[in-house]
Amino acid sequence: MDISSVAAAVLRRWYVFLLVAGLAAVVAVGSYRDARPVYTSTTVMTVLPSQDLVRVRGEVNAGESSLGNPFGISANTVLAALLADQINTGGIVLPPEAGDATLAVSASGQDLRQFFTVQAVASTSAGAIAALTAAAEQSPQVLAAIQVAAGSPTDQLYTAQQTRLPTAPLAEYPDRSRLVLGTMLAGLLLATLLSVVVDSVVLARRRRSTKRKTAPLPSRTTPLDGPDAGSDDEPGSDGYGRHHPLESVLPSYAEVPARDQPEPPDAGGGTRTL
Repeated sequence: MDISSVAAAVLRRWYVFLLVAGLAAVVAVGSYRDARPVYTSTTVMTVLPSQDLVRVRGEVNAGESSLGNPFGISANTVLAALLADQINTGGIVLPPEAGDATLAVSASGQDLRQFFTVQAVASTSAGAIAALTAAAEQSPQVLAAIQVAAGSPTDQLYTAQQTRLPTAPLAEYPDRSRLVLGTMLAGLLLATLLSVVVDSVVLARRRRSTKRKTAPLPSRTTPLDGPDAGSDDEPGSDGYGRHHPLESVLPSYAEVPARDQPEPPDAGGGTRTL
């Protein structure tokens, strides 16, 4: 089936095409009106020495040393990367107030840094703020658990701190024009397909009906098969090859009983008394 035959089918079944295309237009308009925004808010988390680590450094005059922390001199950047991975993989337990919010760490380049940006996306502005608040509150505990598991003394840990308050949630609508365009294209494709299917079914039924009307009727004079079949020209034939001899239907005059036959008149003109 080429483009011309498809176009011809659509023209013949224009009512199917218009019906489906109209329904697609209604769905597209509804999708445009019902589009809901998502709210985005960000904050910045920084990994830095804890107060206990600063105190111990001062007591032993260790300067910027990590002392017994196994992450060494690059603990800030390494721990920041580990904390960011925990946030990206669901290491933060979101409260019910966050709703359907999600957390993600925005990439700031290939260089390791001790700070990173956390982004919350939710269907409500309150949900985005609640998610960032949970991240700020739980990040120190998550980071401490990582260091203790690696063998760091509890008084020589690094911690995470929120160094920028969450931004005001920004409402962002999905690309509604692209949504409407995609819905309309899908509707037009479906309308064309249904038009072709309906046209094929209708044409097939018409062809079958035409064949039945133009088919030759069977002959009524066709003789029956078999040795007893008669011909149309034979006496006693009923035109269908079946024999009905007159003798087998009506008795002959000779077979009528004698008492039932009238007596011949007397030659003298008189009557004969029984």
